[in-house]
Amino acid sequence: MSKLHPDRVELGSMTTSQRDALSGQSAGTVIYNSTDGIVQHWNGSQWISMSNVFSASGGSKSTSSRSGYAVHTFTSPGTFEVTGAAGSVEVLIIGGGGGGGSGNSTGYESGGGGASAVYFNNNMSLQPGAYPVSVGGGGNGANGSGYGSSGSNSSFNGKTGTGGGGGGSGGSPANSGGCGGGGAHSSTGGGSGSGAAGGSDNSNSPNNGWGNPGAPGGPSRGGSGGGIGAAGVTGRGATGGAGLSFSITGSSIAVGGGGGEGTGGPGGSGGGGNSNSTMNDTGPNKNGASQTGGGGAGSYSSNGMTGGSGGSGKVVIAYQI
Repeated sequence: MSKLHPDRVELGSMTTSQRDALSGQSAGTVIYNSTDGIVQHWNGSQWISMSNVFSASGGSKSTSSRSGYAVHTFTSPGTFEVTGAAGSVEVLIIGGGGGGGSGNSTGYESGGGGASAVYFNNNMSLQPGAYPVSVGGGGNGANGSGYGSSGSNSSFNGKTGTGGGGGGSGGSPANSGGCGGGGAHSSTGGGSGSGAAGGSDNSNSPNNGWGNPGAPGGPSRGGSGGGIGAAGVTGRGATGGAGLSFSITGSSIAVGGGGGEGTGGPGGSGGGGNSNSTMNDTGPNKNGASQTGGGGAGSYSSNGMTGGSGGSGKVVIAYQI
């Protein structure tokens, strides 16, 4: 029972077990929970903490995009700072996608860039303190020779979304990465993926994230870049590996699509770049989409047209409020 004093109010103190044994309490009942060391009130259906509550700052914070949650989005490096109590958060980490390969005099069937590996956890425990956040950029597309460059990593609290591997160009093999880049037609191999295959939408990933290899090139054809939901495919006009969808922001967003093969291959769902079917350009959407970690498309040209750049990454952190 609360006690009034001239300079303070003393709340009734009880353990969690005593609290849970209560019945018929009115909405607005306030207690001090001696087990957890916090003040709580009954809102008519559950006990709500009023003190020592998990709170955080950093990035772009929204409390309206997802009902009952705060969502922090980092599209550039920053710090996620936890104050109050320890708590649990959901985390989505996306690195930069790999750049697409380029056609050259050796052959113009180039490989698409691989997507970033994507790490997702719906129950990560954090203590009060400051947590650095890094956000990776997409790799550059190849320009006439060499392979597309790999995307850079994003990271948070010891977990990483590894950047995607660049696509192959002519005699230059594809790069490995979170998802591997696709090989060019005169190269035998696609890049391997460091992420784990077998992901599904909104599912927790292993520590190395979700990822898949890029497809090898073949005679007169290249391979598309790997996505986090599926591997790349060999063949003229091959579609990039599919991405996966996550609802951490309150809306379902597809990320981690591989770049299309260099002779008109569409990008994989989740931001993969689209290659043009003509020999003079890679189209207006050749780059991986921003903030998806999608791979850039391969180019289709004997004159060394530049492959698409990989899409940038981001880090999203959400928790109940």
